[in-house]
Amino acid sequence: MLFDVAMYLAGDSYPKCARIEDVVRDHFAPLFGAWLGHRDIAGMCRFDGKIGTVSLRADRLARLMESKHGAQSIVLFGRSSGARVSTLVSERTGAAAVVCLGYPFRHPKRDPEPERVAHLAAMTTPTLIVQGRSDEYGGEAVLGTYELSQAVQTWVVDGGHDLRLSRAEWAQTCKAIHEFLRKVRDGS
Repeated sequence: MLFDVAMYLAGDSYPKCARIEDVVRDHFAPLFGAWLGHRDIAGMCRFDGKIGTVSLRADRLARLMESKHGAQSIVLFGRSSGARVSTLVSERTGAAAVVCLGYPFRHPKRDPEPERVAHLAAMTTPTLIVQGRSDEYGGEAVLGTYELSQAVQTWVVDGGHDLRLSRAEWAQTCKAIHEFLRKVRDGS
């Protein structure tokens, strides 16, 4: 077992992106004492079928983590806006690690929103961002324009924000995530 609990937070496009949670859960759930998926967390946090604002989701998730589990033993997996929520909450709760699956660095149809990325420069929680090379929310070409702390690593894959990867690409990505989590667990 890597850690006690994994929590998966989906993005605004849920359930359209549920297949990403399925791949990650199938690969990683056996390595945790408990796996709380998006539906579990949405129900416990009373999102009432609506995702809610980033700050509302972050507040409710932080309260859930503090009331139900020791945060040191929790790994947060976040997809898109769920990744943004996960990074914010990890700093407040002391989560063990964060794995972001398509971080929304910028909305493709809006002006830059510094609040999406400012906290990433000061992150202390070990974080792995899996980002599509052509992600319209910030692909490989723009990754270098954002300041990321030493605690944040990136893993670039072929594809866009939807992370439509081949089986072989998912296998390599899951291997990279597993290695990242192993290093966090071992303190290396």
